[in-house]
Amino acid sequence: MKMRIVFTAIASLAFACSDGGSKVEDTAVNETKVQEDSLYHAVMEGHDVGMAKMGKLKRSMTQVQAKLDSLAKLSAAKIDTVYRNSLLSVQKELADAEGHMNHWMDNFKLDSAKDNPEVRIKYLEGEKATVTVVRDKILNSLQLADSILSK
Repeated sequence: MKMRIVFTAIASLAFACSDGGSKVEDTAVNETKVQEDSLYHAVMEGHDVGMAKMGKLKRSMTQVQAKLDSLAKLSAAKIDTVYRNSLLSVQKELADAEGHMNHWMDNFKLDSAKDNPEVRIKYLEGEKATVTVVRDKILNSLQLADSILSK
């Protein structure tokens, strides 16, 4: 048993000493890879949050349209124009949020610049900012829809 421990220690020491010149390069490569992976996961997290709400977004769009259809059947004197305008506004917000998500997904390039880490990091930084805006549009439009539909 002691022999095994001694052998492992010697082998580890020999391996550690044999690669002295490339540690700085390895560290830089590892840091770049970590940054790239972190950005990629942040982009995917934004996407996942938005996508998880797309079903609710569609249901909200249907509910808003149903309310607008009901109002259209009333006489002009009975229509609450403020409420109708609120419904039209939230309908636009929901449609914009859906459109932004679809546009982002159509244009996102998963393999963009995989061979050039610096370019890929810049790309992912931009995509992180974009998907954050998309996610926020989805969440905000749903919050607005919930407040209008609860009336």
